[in-house]
Amino acid sequence: MAGIDKRFVTVADSPVKTPQAGTLLRLSPDFSKREVMADGFRNAYDFDFHPFGDLFTYDSDGERDVSLPWYRSTRVFQVLPGAHAGWLSRHWKRPAGFLDMPPVMASFGRGSPTGVECYRHTHFPEKYRGALFVLDWTYGRVMTLPLTENGSVWQSESEEFISTVGQFGFAPTDAAVAPDGSLYVSVGGR
Repeated sequence: MAGIDKRFVTVADSPVKTPQAGTLLRLSPDFSKREVMADGFRNAYDFDFHPFGDLFTYDSDGERDVSLPWYRSTRVFQVLPGAHAGWLSRHWKRPAGFLDMPPVMASFGRGSPTGVECYRHTHFPEKYRGALFVLDWTYGRVMTLPLTENGSVWQSESEEFISTVGQFGFAPTDAAVAPDGSLYVSVGGR
């Protein structure tokens, strides 16, 4: 991901010619091709790929706007080339429904998205194979999104996988699947 400064990459080959807000960059293995794949993110700290190559991220809300009619919650997106997640600046986001908006997999209200991990192993029960695990630092929770294909996009019903007990101690920051199929979750910041 990159910031709002348009000078960080040449965009001649990019599906996004004039990036706005946070962006997702794609660099070829030999660095000969650099492109802005998608833009309009606020604080998408992490992303991951599904085994079929589809890309997902979990983007922040506009916490300063939480009581206002234009508030937009934290959302999990399937990132498509040329997609714009809606943020035009850190204080203004366009309404949902624009044609270039990426498919929203889930909305979680207030939170602080920190991690995205796709489960690419066979040791968890079958419903978790290929599922996304997304982490929320603010509310101390790990949500899971078992994915179902719907044409060229994915859909999901989210569910809580892990959450805090009490007020302190569980602030997930990242997750990774180990070679043995275990899900590791790092915790910190409180």
